[in-house]
Amino acid sequence: MFNIPEYQNNVFAVEYDLCFLDVILPGMTGLEAMKIINERSPHTKVAIMSGSSLDEAIKGQIEELAFAFIEKPFGLSHIRKVAERAAAALIVQ
Repeated sequence: MFNIPEYQNNVFAVEYDLCFLDVILPGMTGLEAMKIINERSPHTKVAIMSGSSLDEAIKGQIEELAFAFIEKPFGLSHIRKVAERAAAALIVQ
């Protein structure tokens, strides 16, 4: 199984325009991974996904730090809209 801490130097060594993360990841949370991405690549837009109920503290962190929150289940049209918004935001930067 892929374990984020084991591979984080490789995963976080590349800068991306858009990153989709689940809240639940092996080895660390999506919020922890998002914080690392935001520190190492501030221009990267991070979309957090979850199919679980989230407490208010986690929702607050997502609203503060993530570019988008995507609730599961979702359709590809929703992903396309998030990608289009991210592309437009990157052009403005």
